[in-house]
Amino acid sequence: MKNKYKARVYSLLVFPGAGHFVLRYWWRGILFVIPFLWALGVVAYFLWNQAVDVMMLILEGEVQPDYASIYQALHEQQAGVALPYNLAIALLLVTWIGAAVDVWILSNREQIQPESE
Repeated sequence: MKNKYKARVYSLLVFPGAGHFVLRYWWRGILFVIPFLWALGVVAYFLWNQAVDVMMLILEGEVQPDYASIYQALHEQQAGVALPYNLAIALLLVTWIGAAVDVWILSNREQIQPESE
């Protein structure tokens, strides 16, 4: 498989920035990896805190351990964290799409000239 096709697949399906690494655009790849990992950490942080809070409610007996009660408790908790969580999700999508578009543009150049280190 040619590098340009490999870079497109990696950027779309593996990880944002991976296609840049295949094309040897190291700094551009890092510029896509860092915000993606940060946003992924923010999403994981909020999801973890919601899960722990609901588990504490179940253990204290305030929420019954059934699907409907847990769903209701999660829905009530999302009201306070909706904005930062949604911004992090948006950053994940924008970063991934931006990386894929950038790799597509870079791979369509006549000669791929990697950045110097």
